[in-house]
Amino acid sequence: VGLISALAVLLFYNIFLWLILRKNEYFWYNAYIAGVILAMLTFNHIGAYYLWSESPYLKDMMPIISSIILFVSFVFFTRTFLETAKLLPRADKFLKALIVSSLAAFVLASFTERYLAIKLIQLNTFAFFSFPAIGFILWYRGYKIARGYAIASTILSLSILLSLLRFSSILQTNEFFFWLVRFGFVLEGILL
Repeated sequence: VGLISALAVLLFYNIFLWLILRKNEYFWYNAYIAGVILAMLTFNHIGAYYLWSESPYLKDMMPIISSIILFVSFVFFTRTFLETAKLLPRADKFLKALIVSSLAAFVLASFTERYLAIKLIQLNTFAFFSFPAIGFILWYRGYKIARGYAIASTILSLSILLSLLRFSSILQTNEFFFWLVRFGFVLEGILL
């Protein structure tokens, strides 16, 4: 609950910035933070118990919906913040393909192809490891704003890697990794 509260504060701070600056990247970053909060509510079962307990559809689909919101909004944030359409057209095509595949996962899950949808979402999750590379390439090319993104997305990618290793039972689930992953999400939010 403490992490969700910290992310909620970060979300309200960024909403305030978005209202003042009116930049698209703040909108997508707010959607990403909301997606992270939604995913945490989903996977901690807080949402199913308190928020959408009356809806069997949401109870069933929320793991997929929250994962897709989190992922797609971060891809849109990356595209707008790093201006990949202009500065890295190849990477931008890759990012667009990730958006399409995420939406395809939602359609598959909606039409009872849940297993395929989950496999597609898991495959897309590995794309998080390409985001730091995009940031470092642009930083190397002199795009200074990519510096913070590269560092923050590296922390995010490591947090996601630890989560994947923990969920696949490669790493033992213990308090250290549990809190390290959560700290990674907060640190990434602060850096961005």
